Amino acid sequence: MTQQHEFPAGDPSPDAWDHIDASDSPGTLVQSLKHFYTAVEHSPMATAITDPSGRLLYVNRQFVAITGYSRDELIGRTSSVIKSGKTSPETYHELWRTLRSGEIWRGEMLNRRKCGEEYWEYEVITPIKDEHGKVISFITVKEDISKRKRQEEELRLLATAFETGQATLIANAEMRIERVNQAFTAITGYTAEEVLGNTPRMFKSGRHDASFYAGLWQSLETRGHWQGEIWNRNKRGEIYPVWQSITAVKGADGEVRHYVSVFHNITERKQMEQTLTREASRDHLTGAANRRTFDRALITAVRLAEKEGGEFALMLFDIDHFKAVNDTHGHDVAMPCSRP
Repeated sequence: MTQQHEFPAGDPSPDAWDHIDASDSPGTLVQSLKHFYTAVEHSPMATAITDPSGRLLYVNRQFVAITGYSRDELIGRTSSVIKSGKTSPETYHELWRTLRSGEIWRGEMLNRRKCGEEYWEYEVITPIKDEHGKVISFITVKEDISKRKRQEEELRLLATAFETGQATLIANAEMRIERVNQAFTAITGYTAEEVLGNTPRMFKSGRHDASFYAGLWQSLETRGHWQGEIWNRNKRGEIYPVWQSITAVKGADGEVRHYVSVFHNITERKQMEQTLTREASRDHLTGAANRRTFDRALITAVRLAEKEGGEFALMLFDIDHFKAVNDTHGHDVAMPCSRP
């Protein structure tokens, strides 16, 4: 008759199998069981065995390490001890429906460690059946995927920012365009299909000389970043100003892998600046240069004459009774009188 052995109790370590008398059983079986137990106990995957009702019968070291609970705190309890309360009820309904049908369930759950920290797990739960097909236990293998979930969330945020933020262009180390967003298309008029594989030279307006671009590249090579005002040409041939920021993205080896350019159209700002400059230098009623502009022009003329040893002429015009005309007939009549 074959001797039956109970699952090792107490502290589950490989030494727990030493109470089995190898002389009463085939040595290869005992050794195989010890090797199997050691493999599960030291597995990098959290592993648990539960009874049909979900009560924990065994957990390995990784399960203890991930949850923060000791074996004594886990054995005999259900997995609800690590529930976060944030996994949807539908997930649990699907889990038990699948397991009760004798099938393997796979899925993700948001659980909580003993310290209160929430963490994501990917779980595979397999029902174990007896010779009659009745489920007698479940084996659960889990992987902590919290890092992966954080990375996925960061990627979603970056993707959202990429599509909803400023115009963005990503180029490889050879400055070949690899990706652009919708804001880029809205500003330049070019679709992604029209620019991919090309270089940003296709947007040059011709307003900047070689020294401008030399300074730009020097900044990228020495500081890894450049920002400033630049004039580009859109698909319709229109020249427009943008405020642009270019960053060199390096790999682990320190070599540049990509360039990321972010920019926005500043045409309205430039027009506003011109309007403010004009209003600051001219009379808003007549459009004639105001006293401040006259003073600046006079100072410039005097300095130039002194520098070159030349002369200049100054002519003063006075409009007799202009104030009376303005007060009597209003601006509509007075303004034409004040213009050359």
